[in-house]
Amino acid sequence: MELSFVYPGATNFDALKRAAALGDRPDGWPYGINQLAHTGPRGIVSAQEPTRPTPWSLLRAVSRTGGNTMDEEAVITWDEWTATKELGRPRLPRLASGVIWLTDKPRTMRDHLRQEFERRALVRAEALWALTRPQVDMLPKLLGRGAPPVDFLKFGIDTNFFAPHPPVGRPTVLSAGGDRDRDAETLFKALSIVHQRVPDAQLLVQTNSQARPPAGVTLLGHMPHASLRRLYANSTLIAIATRPNNHVSGMTVALEAMSSGRPVVMTRTPGVEDYVQDGLTGALTRSSDPIALAEEVVRMLEHQDEAARLGAAARRYVVKEHSTTVMIDRLDPILGRVGL
Repeated sequence: MELSFVYPGATNFDALKRAAALGDRPDGWPYGINQLAHTGPRGIVSAQEPTRPTPWSLLRAVSRTGGNTMDEEAVITWDEWTATKELGRPRLPRLASGVIWLTDKPRTMRDHLRQEFERRALVRAEALWALTRPQVDMLPKLLGRGAPPVDFLKFGIDTNFFAPHPPVGRPTVLSAGGDRDRDAETLFKALSIVHQRVPDAQLLVQTNSQARPPAGVTLLGHMPHASLRRLYANSTLIAIATRPNNHVSGMTVALEAMSSGRPVVMTRTPGVEDYVQDGLTGALTRSSDPIALAEEVVRMLEHQDEAARLGAAARRYVVKEHSTTVMIDRLDPILGRVGL
């Protein structure tokens, strides 16, 4: 059986492996999926680009009913939209997929249509997983009858690439990431308060938001993984503000920072406790509350010994629970139950 990982977008997997070997990026493939080749008798895992279906092929594919009529090719997709694209194949492969955004409330009619395609793709999958416990509880109702069970899979990052470093001298707050659920308004209001309370602190924000930053905040553009790793190393703590969502927006940055030995101050959303533990590896504050976010950031800046203690605990926790190696070891039996 051929088992392939399909990643969204044009990706040169050989180039990724070379960059990882040089220490320029984490993992050999995204999410460490290449490690599946070493976990069981499935042989070498190959990588493919997603099929680009036409609207007609999508409609034809989602109208099919009944059990599996596929050949022995099997595909792993990390998210539901990439899984949907596989419906464009002339012969449908066996499918295992992660689910990330389907539990979010659709905002437009286009969102509704897209979610319907995703739902129909996932119903015919043989194995599904989600990265938060609330999603695991929500998905059976969203997918309806005929869907496979949904497993909880803790997300992981490359803990060797994001290694710990000694605490920095100048107090520095970093915020990174620009996905659709980041809350730039709350973040900027909080950092404005931080600037007033701790004027010598360096405030760095890597974002694609068009919102105007307050005084004291330096905006950073997109940067490669190696540059982001240096930013974590030069920071006292990482601050993350997100709007309410069910997929723990910001989890990647949080885990990378924690793996680097830095505590995280993050707004609370469903499922976030599986990634950041309030008072143990960082601090969680109310969503859309810039004052609460600022208070926790200021507290850590004024008590850097405590920040360093939380950062050390965060590093230990991520190595134990959230490395890509641990994640793949947990994904392996999910796939193995259905013979993949």
